[in-house]
Amino acid sequence: MSNDKSAVSARRYAEGYMERGLAVVPIPGGRKRPVIRAWQTLRICHEELHDYFNGHPQNIGVLLGEPSDWVVDVDLDTPEAVELGSRFLVPTLKSGRESATRSHWWYRSDGARTERWKDTDGITLVELRSTGCQTLVEPSTYPEGDRYLWHHEADSARGRPRITEAEPEHLAHACRSLATAALIARRLPPVGGRHDFALALAGFLLKDDRMGEEDTLRLMDAAWGVVAGGADREARRDLVGIVRDTARNLALGAEVVGGGRLEEMSAGMPRLLSRWWGWTKDRACLEVDAPEAGDRRITPSVFPSAAELMAREIPPVRWIVPGIVPEGVALLAGKPKLGKSWLALGLCVAVASGGVAFGTVHVEKGAALYLALEDNERRLQFRLTKILAGAEVPDGLHYSIECPRLDEGGVEAIEDWLRSRPDARLVVIDTLAKIRPRQRRGANTYQEDYEALEALLPLAARYNLAVLVVHHLRKMAATDPLVHIQNRYRVRRYSKNHETSHLRPFTFGHRKRALGNRATLQRRFRHAPSPDHPRQRQG
Repeated sequence: MSNDKSAVSARRYAEGYMERGLAVVPIPGGRKRPVIRAWQTLRICHEELHDYFNGHPQNIGVLLGEPSDWVVDVDLDTPEAVELGSRFLVPTLKSGRESATRSHWWYRSDGARTERWKDTDGITLVELRSTGCQTLVEPSTYPEGDRYLWHHEADSARGRPRITEAEPEHLAHACRSLATAALIARRLPPVGGRHDFALALAGFLLKDDRMGEEDTLRLMDAAWGVVAGGADREARRDLVGIVRDTARNLALGAEVVGGGRLEEMSAGMPRLLSRWWGWTKDRACLEVDAPEAGDRRITPSVFPSAAELMAREIPPVRWIVPGIVPEGVALLAGKPKLGKSWLALGLCVAVASGGVAFGTVHVEKGAALYLALEDNERRLQFRLTKILAGAEVPDGLHYSIECPRLDEGGVEAIEDWLRSRPDARLVVIDTLAKIRPRQRRGANTYQEDYEALEALLPLAARYNLAVLVVHHLRKMAATDPLVHIQNRYRVRRYSKNHETSHLRPFTFGHRKRALGNRATLQRRFRHAPSPDHPRQRQG
């Protein structure tokens, strides 16, 4: 009987949300994500409610952004961010689980894009969710049993909760500031080391006019307040003095500690903040603050304990093409004229349309970029015509037939596109030879290839997507084609610093005797479960 009541309640709630102009998506009870294919494009009308909310206990997700007239959700994912929310976000309607009822802040922001701010350990601090995302709402239940509730703050004029209007730029800036304060709070050292940390942080933020004195003090004061339960009078006086004196010394041209010292005390923090705030475009902002070569010291804090590792919540590997292409960097290698470019372009179309790859594998919709560096537009148009077979061109599919080499601005060019498409899920580079740095006379081929592909790893980790690099093999002498890639060409699988950033080889080999006129895609994964059977393409 309770299940029947729960089902009726979910349907009534869904109807109420729709009456308020919100698009909804059904989710199985006790789960967080929809299971309906292409749920991002689902638009339920009132007549279809009984078809989707049909008597089973269900959760309800609100489709954010454009489907709900630009209602968006600011998700505060850490205790520090939740505590700091009211210091950076304007009051609005809030929701969350019973254990954190103010972790979701709802706004109406026409044109806002999805953005995520993560610490270097992969933990999301703040997420601005818009088109392409959904958020669970009352009366849903969390997998651990917590209920989702609205935190009611009445509008004095109308006596009911309200959603505040916000300009996209202002909302993104507020979220970025909030994430910065949450990051500082997470990294704040114990009492005794905070004065030196404040000196380094103030020097880094104020140097080169990255931030003003008022904004710097606001961020630091907020972070100190969270950790200390409210910065006491002495601590605040110390912060005010540090920020004021640092700003004055910089104005007088005096030397101050900054990014180099901050990097020693909190590894990765200067570069992360630079990326969030767009300071990376000025390379000097990192080089000036870098410590001297002989001044790099390893402290015990660099080596965490195994207990700390086991206590961390490391997210599972996300699949771009389930069972075949996980997020990270991968090689798609094989002899010429086997269809690697057709396969890569087909994957881009499938991802951009939220369609089907390999004829049977459903993929989540997201933007895709195809760098057809060996093609011209005529041939690319011909191939797209064949692949689309009369279907509409997906809005999220982008291409280019030119791209600088990775060491000549290629990485920056790709990242510029990624910044403009927060929903990006796949980048294909066709081929490796066109983007690797020009080979130096007498250089080590393995080292050059390693460095070239290594440059793509931070992009894959930072934007949670797959970078698929197409590569031609001239011979296939080895019995195992993966051994051929690793031993003959000496391009190897590796992982660098990020749990979700791995280079994986795929081979696309031709086997006429064993398989007839077919090509077999073989793949091997280092940090993801490997499916049992190869995918085959009819030739």
